[in-house]
Parts: sequence; C-alpha cells; structure tokens
Amino acid sequence: MQPIYAEHGIATFPVAMVGDRKKPLVSHYERVGLRASTEFAKKFGDATMLGFVAGRRNGITLFDYDVANDERGFAAALDHFGDSPLKVRTASGKFHALYRYNGEGRRVRQLGELPVDILGGGVIVGAGSVIPGKGTYEIIEGSLADIPYLPKLRNLPPWIYEAPANDPSPTATAIITEGKRDHSLFRHCLGVAATTRGISKEEGFVAVLRAANEFNAKCDPPLEEAEVMHAVNSAWDYEIRGLNRVGQHGVWFETSEANALITSDQDAFVLLSYRRAHNGPDRIYMCANGLHEVLGWRRQRLAAARDRLIGRKDIIVFRYPSRHLPGLFRWPKRKRPSR
Repeated sequence: MQPIYAEHGIATFPVAMVGDRKKPLVSHYERVGLRASTEFAKKFGDATMLGFVAGRRNGITLFDYDVANDERGFAAALDHFGDSPLKVRTASGKFHALYRYNGEGRRVRQLGELPVDILGGGVIVGAGSVIPGKGTYEIIEGSLADIPYLPKLRNLPPWIYEAPANDPSPTATAIITEGKRDHSLFRHCLGVAATTRGISKEEGFVAVLRAANEFNAKCDPPLEEAEVMHAVNSAWDYEIRGLNRVGQHGVWFETSEANALITSDQDAFVLLSYRRAHNGPDRIYMCANGLHEVLGWRRQRLAAARDRLIGRKDIIVFRYPSRHLPGLFRWPKRKRPSR
C-alpha cells in the first residue's frame, strides 16, 4: 500500500501494536517524507501496519466515529460534518472519514455527546493495515485516488482549529479594495456563522465578530466600525433565523417528477428527497436500513421504499450489501439531482 499512498503525496511509515497502543516503528515519524517512506517500506517489508501523520504535513484531517458497527450513527455524523468520498472501517469495526486539512487540531472527546474525534494531527493507521488477530483497516467507500479531491469538514466550532480556519471567502487572503468590502465582509460573516452551529449563541456571535474584525484589517481602506457591526449583525440575524444557506445543501425535483411521486408513492418521495438532500450528483452513498430510525419508520417500510426506488431506477445499486459491508448506491446518469 505504501507506493499507492506515496503516489498521492502521503508519506507513510511502519506501525505495530504494543499492547493496546499503535506505535510507530521509526523515530521522528512526524517528519517522514516520501523518500524516507519508500526506504522504510523496503526495510520493514514484513510490517502489516502502516501509518501517517494527520494535519498539515500530509494535508489530511479525519473524523473518527468511535462506535463499532453503528452505520446509522456514522451516516448521521456524515450528514452533519459533510460527506467524504473516502471512508474506512477500522479493525475494531469503527469508522474513519477522510477530509482535506483546513487547520483543524487533534480534538479527542471535545464535541459534547457526539462519539466523534476530530484528528487534524497525530498518527493515523492507514487503510490496508492488518492487525494480527484483530482484523483489517478496510476502505468501504471510495479509493486512495480520491485523496486529491477530498472536501473540507464543515459545521465545526471555531475552537476546533489550531489557528484561525481558512476563510470561506475566496478573497480572504487578498487585500479587499473599496467597492468590494461590504459584500465580501458580509459573505465572510455568513461563512463563519455557519461554522458556529453546535456552540452557544453567545460564543457564536463573538466568533463572527472576531473574524469580521480580522477580515476588515485586510480591507484597503478598512470599513468603519459601525459598518463592520452592521455586517456582523445582519449575518448573525440570517444564521439564527435559519436563513443562512452557506454550508447547507438543498434538494430539487422537476415538477412532473415531484407530482408523480407525491400522488403515487409518498414514502419513495420522502426517502428520495432525504438522500438527494445529503448526496451530490456524483456521490456514491449508503442507504442503510438504520435510516428508518431517522425517518421514524419501521425497518420494513424503509426497505420497501428503497426497493421501489431501485425498481424505478431513481437510485442505482453500486454494491450490494454483504455480511461485513453496507450496500452502496449512486444516481442514474439520466437523472442527476441538483444541490
């Protein structure tokens, strides 16, 4: 696996289990580059586990869903943090989803009751690793070829980041000139407000105000304080009223399609709406039976609606479920849902 990781810019090193700990077999592993990674692969040819350092060096952050075999909970976490094309089941049956590094720190047990660790640093055991007597880290969706196209995590509170998060506005790293300042600042405030979901309103407002002042310092000339406060208050009003669309997705139907489903099969309409709202047009995604609890249905009701959508070719089976792997689905090429 090492050459495949290296092909995509990820420097790996051999890892072994020492008791319950995953221990790198080399020193200064946090500074390993691609050349050293290749040499280690030759030297430790018998190693069954490989790891890499999350964070800035390899450009990878992941969230670790820390409940074994809980596909429904993992799917709900993906809906919250944003989907990833690359998902891994660990040797213990837990789940990893990989994302593009965006300044996140290593935050373990810091998201309240969510059984999720945000890992923007530290050693990560790579897919393909085998823990003797325990199992394999196995890719369940996507491939390492998806690494260059990983999205960023979304809906993270500001304190997750080691340093200020990369600004959502494409103009954030440039000098903002007169004539563009008001609109750019407002859009930036909306983007920051979207990341505060999950923390208190007081903390969220302070985070938006701080980010607005930092952004205003990049304007030439800076806006007056009253103008900055107006942008902050307006963006925060959008956020608390549920009108902030930044970081959110929607679902679209042609009128004829919506009418046909609503009048003939409302369960299929609800399930199709839910899956379209959470999966883009090119996404391969799960539609596991555990979703019945999210929708408030019996398991058989969800399975029947899914089967009818398959029969109508509204969703296409990409991989049938097996004992150890969930089923995967894709959208038909003739009917791509919009976001």
